[in-house]
Amino acid sequence: MKQSEREVTADCIGWLRSQGWTCRRQHVGTFQPIAGGAPVKVGESGESDWVCRKPATPTTAYLFELELKATGKRPRPDQFEYMAKRIHQGFLATWASSLDQLKEWYEPL
Repeated sequence: MKQSEREVTADCIGWLRSQGWTCRRQHVGTFQPIAGGAPVKVGESGESDWVCRKPATPTTAYLFELELKATGKRPRPDQFEYMAKRIHQGFLATWASSLDQLKEWYEPL
């Protein structure tokens, strides 16, 4: 079944929230202030769509970045680079184009 990015997002974020995660949408791009003036760049090129956090226990804390795509779509090269950089820094980062793909990555957590 093909899904739009909006549908994949609704499924994945809804499921993560049911698992106790708090997910925050990151906004990235160049924005023009309403009052005029110079454009404002927000975020980093390739930055993931979502940051997901789970409350800490005395011995664990969970945080990962998530890029979501429509069925059959893949991240852009700058998005793969961003995820690779985060993983190299010791963070968790992944992408998914379906809830099943996200669950497959999530299972070992």
